[in-house]
Amino acid sequence: MKELKDLNEERPRLLQLLNTAQCTLKTKLDQLNEKMAFAQTEQRLLQEKLDLRRADMDAKEKMLQCERLHQRNSSKSYDLLESSVNSLHHGLQSLTSEKV
Repeated sequence: MKELKDLNEERPRLLQLLNTAQCTLKTKLDQLNEKMAFAQTEQRLLQEKLDLRRADMDAKEKMLQCERLHQRNSSKSYDLLESSVNSLHHGLQSLTSEKV
């Protein structure tokens, strides 16, 4: 009987300790959830940054390809123009030499 009476007397203190422990655990869980949400946001932002860098690198590569193509086309155009001018020059020379 004495043990039961002692337990009944200890009950409010034990309940208070249990309540305090539950509050502490809830607070720590809330803090962990906040940290996890922050980490997820940070991870998402880093992924977006990585995606933007990849897109930037792709765009730069496309620009280089366009420049190379433009240079190649310009070179071909110049070669065609030079060939045409040479043909005209030779044609004019042959016409001039025929008249003389």
